[in-house]
Amino acid sequence: MRKKSDEENFEEAEGQAYRAWTTTTVPSEIRDLFQDPKVLSLTPASPPFYHLVHALSKFVDEQPSHTLPLTSTLPDMKASTSSYIHLQNMYKKRSDEEKAIFKSYLEVPINDDTVDAFVKNSHALKLLRGKKWGSLDTDPKALGMLSLGSEF
Repeated sequence: MRKKSDEENFEEAEGQAYRAWTTTTVPSEIRDLFQDPKVLSLTPASPPFYHLVHALSKFVDEQPSHTLPLTSTLPDMKASTSSYIHLQNMYKKRSDEEKAIFKSYLEVPINDDTVDAFVKNSHALKLLRGKKWGSLDTDPKALGMLSLGSEF
């Protein structure tokens, strides 16, 4: 199908072909968040993060693809401008549709900018836990334990 020997898109397609037959799954770290006690015992007063994770778990469980929402970011590739823009518009449209579905799973109102950022970054979701600000000031021994490398 090549018309010239330097058409890079054929080499890119060959290099990325494995993606077509690789099963798309939700990373285990994100699935673990779905089982977090704070997600499983939501109240209207729960922090927005846990409501967002709960909505994400419902999205993954109830949508036929059982995957995370599509991001509107399209990888760079060799293509004609019109083809790339058309593909980019298709990605954006589907991303907006999935974001609307995601929002329908929210049980409390959350700022649209927060929801947009959460959905956009849901593929790299991590929860880091630590001590409450100032708690080490009242417990100097805990600070010593941190320097020894123990978990807190």
